[in-house]
Amino acid sequence: MREKERQKYMKLVGTAVFCMILFFLIAAGNIASATTSQSAIPTGSNDLFTLSNVTVFDTVLCSGQSCPKDDYPYKYSNPNDVDPWGTYFRECTSFANWRLRSRNGFNISPSGNANNWANWASGQGYSVNKNPAVGSIAQWTSGTYGHVAWVEAVNSNGTVTIEEYNYIWPPGHVYSERTISAGSVENYIHFKDINPGPPPITEGSFIVYQGNVYRIAGGA
Repeated sequence: MREKERQKYMKLVGTAVFCMILFFLIAAGNIASATTSQSAIPTGSNDLFTLSNVTVFDTVLCSGQSCPKDDYPYKYSNPNDVDPWGTYFRECTSFANWRLRSRNGFNISPSGNANNWANWASGQGYSVNKNPAVGSIAQWTSGTYGHVAWVEAVNSNGTVTIEEYNYIWPPGHVYSERTISAGSVENYIHFKDINPGPPPITEGSFIVYQGNVYRIAGGA
């Protein structure tokens, strides 16, 4: 009886050891799989965040807008590297330079930090005032470096909608869009404003047709 009991006991121990080994092998395989999956994310040496994190940040910062609205081509570049215009990637100045080129067709790079843009523009003969326009640059001189943003829209309720980079911290160096009071902006720089087109024709509007001036009456 003792020999049979010993053999039975040894079988139980062997089964337990086998189950433990099998458990550890499965666990190790899952860890290796997770590691491989994570390392497969193409972050690259020029990315500050993984692509999955950037998507999350974009979704939050877009405030319901479509994230592809951020067409800045250097959104994954290293912020410590210099962009084609002599500023740093993913800074407010870099994004403003990109917007001026891609939307306004303006190809001269303003000099210095954001807090110097108004002085530089004025010295070059460009208009700097308190009047917003589509395509103008909203500029603030406060802080160590100041801030600039691109004016996307001038709204009838006294606000402006702006696009910018590197305004929200954390995480920093990402796109955001805000609608703010037009009067809260220190300066509007008019390098090459975008013509928003003629105002809509409504009751009371005046139009010129074949040399004659007409006023639109109700019901037109």
